[in-house]
Amino acid sequence: MARKTRRCAACNDRFERPEHLSLPDLSDFGLPRRLLRQWQDEHTYLDQLCPECYRLALVTGNRPFPLARTRIGLDDKRTAFDASAKVRVQNMSDLEDSYLRQIVLPSLAKVAGLSNDGDERAIKLLIDICYIACDYLDALADRRPDLLQPFGRIMAQWPTFIGRKRRMFQDLHETRLKELQIGAENVFVGKWQHKQPATIMALAMHKWLSLNESVLRLPEPKKSGAASRWFDTGWRALLVRTNGHPERDKFLKQLGQRGLKRIASRYKGGILPSRSEAVHRRAEIKKRIKQAFHGLTRRFFAA
Repeated sequence: MARKTRRCAACNDRFERPEHLSLPDLSDFGLPRRLLRQWQDEHTYLDQLCPECYRLALVTGNRPFPLARTRIGLDDKRTAFDASAKVRVQNMSDLEDSYLRQIVLPSLAKVAGLSNDGDERAIKLLIDICYIACDYLDALADRRPDLLQPFGRIMAQWPTFIGRKRRMFQDLHETRLKELQIGAENVFVGKWQHKQPATIMALAMHKWLSLNESVLRLPEPKKSGAASRWFDTGWRALLVRTNGHPERDKFLKQLGQRGLKRIASRYKGGILPSRSEAVHRRAEIKKRIKQAFHGLTRRFFAA
């Protein structure tokens, strides 16, 4: 008897659902209807994922793949991401490092999420956390810039203060750039268009993968085939985050525009069927992000 299979809601691969991954029925547990509906909404999607996407969704639940959001109302459109920055820790054991990350980063992600929803208390807490962290970092840079140099040299950006006293902060920024040698060995050094959507997503993907490198069990960057493995994992995470339809995201949709007219010309009336258009957009989005990702990370994965 042939086994029944179904398609994953994220990556669209066929799979057979293991019994141990099936969601429990909580309808007889006497939960309030509101809480039961909330639990079902959050977990129904998980039940439609293949084992690989299911594992991705679980291990990165507190730090989901970042989707670009454009801030409107500024002189120029600046793109931000809903993901936390990776914290670099020195002089502590691997166990302490892992323990602190498991406590601090999910909590910070929760505060950031509440802030994004307009919670004023969470916004104030987020500002306080950033201010205190930058204050500690600046104090360390004043006392021992040599300790921060190894980190500054490989980073494209450095967390610091900004304010109305432009001259004062300009002097501070120039001092930090010189003392910490920020970006001197950054893996993204080179000619690339930082405002291009594909580049923005490739940078965000690499940042998110680096943040979750241990929980995703990614190979070391210098190992053969690491670049492809990293991108494949990042793309699968993007599919999980967009419910298998990145072409429906407003920011990503523009990446799939290339070649639509040429393909539509093959159809009667020059109109591309909606399903074929979605498939093309999805493939084009993957192609362009992959090209940008491998182009940007050549030095990072170089043997």
